[in-house]
Amino acid sequence: MVVGAFLAGLGLGSIIGAKIADRLSPSRAVMGFALCEAGVALCALLSKPFLYDWLALSMAGQVESPVAIFALCFAGLVVPTTLMGASLPLLSRAVAVSLDTVAERIGQLYGLNTLGAGLGALLGGG
Repeated sequence: MVVGAFLAGLGLGSIIGAKIADRLSPSRAVMGFALCEAGVALCALLSKPFLYDWLALSMAGQVESPVAIFALCFAGLVVPTTLMGASLPLLSRAVAVSLDTVAERIGQLYGLNTLGAGLGALLGGG
């Protein structure tokens, strides 16, 4: 359920981010990316009180329905994962300044993004 909520938020954010990015200049797209990342950081700061203290401890035993559990997990993950999903389309708009090099630049961006995510998971999981 958690993975489903996480992936749904990423997909939703990607759709929203792409629609917004098309309307922005490269410099405003960088600002949008920075705001998304700041929002993710804020959600990370609030995650323990919300996800652990309230959802896991306070709601344990009170919510039994799988649908309700999914709804609570989704509510806890939809904002940060939507922001995460929106960040790559915004950053793609920032680097896509010329049609001649758009595929190469977005490919490099996506590769670096994936490499960074993998390294972060590897180093952070130890």
